[in-house]
Amino acid sequence: MREKCKLVVMLALAMTLCSLLSHAVAAEWGGIAADAEASGIERGRAETVVEKLSAAGLTPEQASALFERPLALAKRGVPIHLTLSKMEEGLLKRVPYTTLKIAVETRTSAIERAYEILAGEGYDSSTEEGRALLDSSALALESGMERRSLEAAAEAGRGKSYTQLKTSVEAGETLLLSGIEQETVDAFIADCLNRNLNRLEVLRVVRFAQQKRREGLSGESLRHALWMGGGAGASGGVHRNSGGAGQGESTKRRGHAPGGFNR
Repeated sequence: MREKCKLVVMLALAMTLCSLLSHAVAAEWGGIAADAEASGIERGRAETVVEKLSAAGLTPEQASALFERPLALAKRGVPIHLTLSKMEEGLLKRVPYTTLKIAVETRTSAIERAYEILAGEGYDSSTEEGRALLDSSALALESGMERRSLEAAAEAGRGKSYTQLKTSVEAGETLLLSGIEQETVDAFIADCLNRNLNRLEVLRVVRFAQQKRREGLSGESLRHALWMGGGAGASGGVHRNSGGAGQGESTKRRGHAPGGFNR
């Protein structure tokens, strides 16, 4: 009888301990969500991401490590929704934690570099258009666009609309992912901005350049074919206009992200 009582007491103590540990872990997850909200992330968004991290089997310590750098950026007023989306994508694809952490670090680094470049040229990332420009710029850097190239694009985009610069940067990323060398891509971005092309015209430029690249052209010969050789720049209808960046089909083509899984 005495042994049975001891067993009951031990079971009760174990259940109490488990309950305390469960509450402690829940408090840790709640603290992570609270930290994210305090850093400027919308409460519902923060809670959703934290719940997904917990459901995926990550520990609070692992989640805190993922959030550390993104939250530091968020506290500076830098939009980090692309990083949160990267976390969710990795969880959905069930990538290993180490792969997820690398991808999150890569995405966050790209956002930080893009923000610094654009802010240095006077672009405001707090507006809707500014955030869209930051997103496209960060993804272009993540895809392999060089920092100096984005800096040159931002400088060339002075006086243009945010949408025009965004469209040109997206076009540059697409051409880069198509195998066109960075120097030629930089020239195309400058051409699109200097010629004041709208979105549909930029899309036509991208398609023509991709076609000529498949045919074996590169460098200045590719640009010459576009603007001087009767291609998209002449009979194709791409021309200088005064209308700014219009609406139309996106120039984006996403490739394989350096972080270890597709965007």
